[in-house]
Amino acid sequence: ATGAGAIAVQIDGDNNRVVIGDQELTLERLHSRRATPENVNELLRTDVRATTLVGREDALADLDAWRRGPARIAVRCLIGRAGAGKTRIAIEACERAEAAAWVGAFIVTGELERFHDHANLLNWRLPQDVLLVVDNAATSAAVLKRWFTLIAPRRKDPEGGKLRILLLERHAHAEEGWWADLNRVQSLTSAGSADLIGGEVPVELAPIRSLEERHALLAETMRLAARLSDGDAAQSAPPPVGADKAFDARLGSDAIETEPLYLMMAGVHAVTTGAPAALALGRVELAKTMAGIERARAQAFATARGVPDEGAPFTRLLACITLQGGVPLSEVVGLAQEELAAMPAASDYSPERAAEHLLDYLPERETRLEPVRPDLIGEALLVPLVEGGRKRSREEQHAIVLRAHGRDPIGTVETLIRCARDLAGGAAD
Repeated sequence: ATGAGAIAVQIDGDNNRVVIGDQELTLERLHSRRATPENVNELLRTDVRATTLVGREDALADLDAWRRGPARIAVRCLIGRAGAGKTRIAIEACERAEAAAWVGAFIVTGELERFHDHANLLNWRLPQDVLLVVDNAATSAAVLKRWFTLIAPRRKDPEGGKLRILLLERHAHAEEGWWADLNRVQSLTSAGSADLIGGEVPVELAPIRSLEERHALLAETMRLAARLSDGDAAQSAPPPVGADKAFDARLGSDAIETEPLYLMMAGVHAVTTGAPAALALGRVELAKTMAGIERARAQAFATARGVPDEGAPFTRLLACITLQGGVPLSEVVGLAQEELAAMPAASDYSPERAAEHLLDYLPERETRLEPVRPDLIGEALLVPLVEGGRKRSREEQHAIVLRAHGRDPIGTVETLIRCARDLAGGAAD
């Protein structure tokens, strides 16, 4: 076999079948998941899309213009802090792409690597236009670079559909790190990943600046959270715009956090404290409050099913799954077995039973059991559960982390880095 992208196949034995040229890339249409939230955690989840998107028309219009551009293949990177709304905007962009007869979808965990290993990307042709979203792109930077290098020569092809690749990440720097490596010129004689990026610079998601838009999101979240509070809500709406000058000044100030997740967490908290008191709290304080609500819900779920020690083994398993960023469905029982063996008080709680409870509690995504999300709340939940209070030694804490690392090194390290960024507040310990 000669020539670029040529393939040679040798078959030994009978009844074999080889298919070349129609490898499928498995994608996730997150925009098809809109649902009515059944609890506060679901209200805050991006993929549920319980609240109306506000303050993002300019960002969506910019993505629409980029998608419609003349280039055969184009890459864009959208960055922003946890809760800034990157994933929500990408979901909306996929929905808008599909309305324009494109395929718009997220790529599932590990699928980039699998497809790269099995598909002949040199001769890959798209039958239609595709918008592909890669969340937490830094984790996939190595395989993305290989992908981009292989498909860069196709960027001027006159045939086939257009390909748009939208990368989502918290940070991306031109001089160092994953984006700089992806955009580094490797050869002056052949096209590479830098040629595919073509001078594109990461786009930082702007905050929601309008007082009216901030108020609308806060009010809608309070209304929905009040419905989910089983009659415990003291308030279901913030003061109207113009009714409380001090509140308007606080809500409209750039001194407060302006990410959608912050405003939504404040909205949930406000149904019991009032909106002014909720906005007096910082982002991490609100995340810890939301994590406390989720922990109480998990404990109630577990104790109702007879889990010993007030549901503690179950909540610890939730923390372990969240620590490693989720777990393949095929490995849930093994994870439960390993962790429960380290908990003497859980001797009456079988791994099989624990796995059933976890599958009933956590959402599934393709072949994986998801962690507690949003990420910020999952982080605020797992840290105290791993720390375990004064009775748990440093050695025991480290053992929990190391077991998670043994099961999923990349997922665990990524979560630890996010915890440090989001929760440490500059404290070295």
